[in-house]
Amino acid sequence: MEKNVARLEFTQEWDEFVADTVEMKGWCGIGVVVLPDGHRVEVFFYDPARLASDLESVLKSGHACVAEPNMIVVPSVTRECMEAAVNELYEQGYFERLLNPAG
Repeated sequence: MEKNVARLEFTQEWDEFVADTVEMKGWCGIGVVVLPDGHRVEVFFYDPARLASDLESVLKSGHACVAEPNMIVVPSVTRECMEAAVNELYEQGYFERLLNPAG
C-alpha cells in the first residue's frame, strides 16, 4: 500500500452484484478503511435520499434519530464516491480523530 494513503476494503467480496445492490439500496455497511499504519476503521455509507427516508420511518415509529457508527453520507453509494470520501476524510484527519478522540 502507498505510504500515507487510506484504502477502502469490504468485509465481503466486492463484485458487480454487490455494487449494484448497495447503490440501489442507498447504503453500505460492509466498508472498512485501512489506514497506512494498519489500523482498521469500520464505516457505514448512506446516500441522502435513503438517509432521509430512514429518518422519516424511524421518527414515525417513535424513535428520535438514525445513527450508524462512523456514518459517512455520500451523493451516491458507489465505490467511486465512497473511495473519494475516504480519501478526503483521511486527508482531513477524520479517521485519526475517531481512533484518538479528545477528552
